[in-house]
Amino acid sequence: MRTRVPLILTISLILLLAAFGMTQAQGPNPDDGPGTASLFTYRMLGWMLGGNARTNPAIDFVGTRDAQPLVFRTNSMEAMRIGVGGEVGIGAQPMADAKLYVQDLFDAIRGISTNASEYGGIGVYGETASPGEGAGVKGVSTGISPGVWGYNETHDGVYGQSETGPGVVGYSRTKYGVYGSTTTPQGVGVFGENKAESYGATAIRGEALFGVGVSGHGGDTGVSGSGEVGVSGFSQAGSGTVGNSPSGVGIRGLSSTGFGGWFTAGDEGKAIMANGDVEINGDLTVTGQVSGFPRPNFDSGWVPVAPGGTETIVHNLGGNPEDYVVDMTFRDNVWGSGIHQITYGGDWRPDGSKKGVYWEQLNTASIVVIRLDDDVRCQEVRIRIWVYQ
Repeated sequence: MRTRVPLILTISLILLLAAFGMTQAQGPNPDDGPGTASLFTYRMLGWMLGGNARTNPAIDFVGTRDAQPLVFRTNSMEAMRIGVGGEVGIGAQPMADAKLYVQDLFDAIRGISTNASEYGGIGVYGETASPGEGAGVKGVSTGISPGVWGYNETHDGVYGQSETGPGVVGYSRTKYGVYGSTTTPQGVGVFGENKAESYGATAIRGEALFGVGVSGHGGDTGVSGSGEVGVSGFSQAGSGTVGNSPSGVGIRGLSSTGFGGWFTAGDEGKAIMANGDVEINGDLTVTGQVSGFPRPNFDSGWVPVAPGGTETIVHNLGGNPEDYVVDMTFRDNVWGSGIHQITYGGDWRPDGSKKGVYWEQLNTASIVVIRLDDDVRCQEVRIRIWVYQ
């Protein structure tokens, strides 16, 4: 009596034997060669949870053969997507102009180096070969937080180096263009270096519309830059550059050609150049020549005063008038004396004539100017006041 084996059982046995490499049938892929049906069978089974063996990277892969993205999910939710062009998006759709785009509610990308040596690894490293406006690392914040923020216990909070462009560049609409902080006594809050020899090459450049262009806090130096221009800061309504150090240097800029540095290497260089007001809360020590003179807190311009007349000039400076420094200058448009201080304070002549101008009644809001009856050379008076704080 002949025993019949069901057809479905026969097919199952053939597939099982093929899966364990016990059949020598030719596979459909000519790259497999003769007698390697087991390779074909492995590929037909797909990628296993425990991993695959006997793979060939030239022909085995995870992905798509058509122009469709590859999607990875966790908990049935999309976690990562690889676009048709190879762009990767994590937490968001890939972007055409970024090879990797990451979006998250908190830290999108965090890099930590566990190298504990003095010159160890880098948490986040970026490099660009662009000769134009490319950036190795760029940070943008649309809120009140800094675009790039650096903190270090022992070395530099933010460090940037460039062969041709700025070492560190930051832009902010409301807060800090570049901000760095360190707590070590020898540390630097923000450090930038530019090795370019071209005119105007800047080590650190920060721009802000209403905030601070560059801000650094360090135990030794708040902000340090080395280049054609050591540190460059601009703000439309705030502070261009702010540096804070409890015991060292607030801002230190080293210029290779003597322009725009804290120390200069050139004879005609400027230690500090500012286009606008400079506010110093503390002592200013100058070892070289001072060029120019501080602008006054108040300037009346030329005010005509009639002979024997009195003019009350309003300044509204407030504060304490004992901290004022007052300068009074005259201008003669008739007798050829020009701008002068002849008979400053009044001159009572032996012939009984009274000439000159003097001031009195200085207070927090105004000053009174008096021109004597017989004066002919002080047709106009100019009052300038500086406030010492």
